[in-house]
Amino acid sequence: MPEEVLKPTLVPAIDPAALENIRMLDRPGKPDLLAAILAMYLETTPDEVAAIGAAVETGDLVDVNRRGT
Repeated sequence: MPEEVLKPTLVPAIDPAALENIRMLDRPGKPDLLAAILAMYLETTPDEVAAIGAAVETGDLVDVNRRGT
């Protein structure tokens, strides 16, 4: 019997429902919450990714685990 070929299931990297929930928290006259969250993410992610890479290179699995959670 031939083996079944499984096709990958594509899942969005960001849950559209979660984005909509964040958008629903916006209030008139207040800063855009989703934009603020994305700006924070874009500001902090490069340093975090670099730190994870450095921890992997040095074998510091405790730091890798701490930064990955």
